[in-house]
Amino acid sequence: MSYLTPLRGCCSLLWGCCKMDVQVVHAAFVIRIVNVKIDKIMATIKFKLRASSVSGKEGTLYIQVIHQRVVRQVSTKYKLYPKEWNAAGESVVIPKDTPSKRSLYLHAA
Repeated sequence: MSYLTPLRGCCSLLWGCCKMDVQVVHAAFVIRIVNVKIDKIMATIKFKLRASSVSGKEGTLYIQVIHQRVVRQVSTKYKLYPKEWNAAGESVVIPKDTPSKRSLYLHAA
């Protein structure tokens, strides 16, 4: 099952130089960018985990947008432990020993 969530006007909030239309797909616990249209101007969009400064606490999942060599960070509401994040694949990982309530939360992320 996949859900399409369009994020419109993000660039106007970050830079104000163009309009951005991004669709984010949540499928099989992986978040991927599937379509980016930016009026012929390139941007890099990555999902990253900002680790907590307190060891053992959850970090915050955020979106990093780089446009014209300017970096912006857009926070999300999702909190993840480092073991639940695959940095190379930019995806959520659900460990086998995860309780069912936490597993449902990670599935939504």
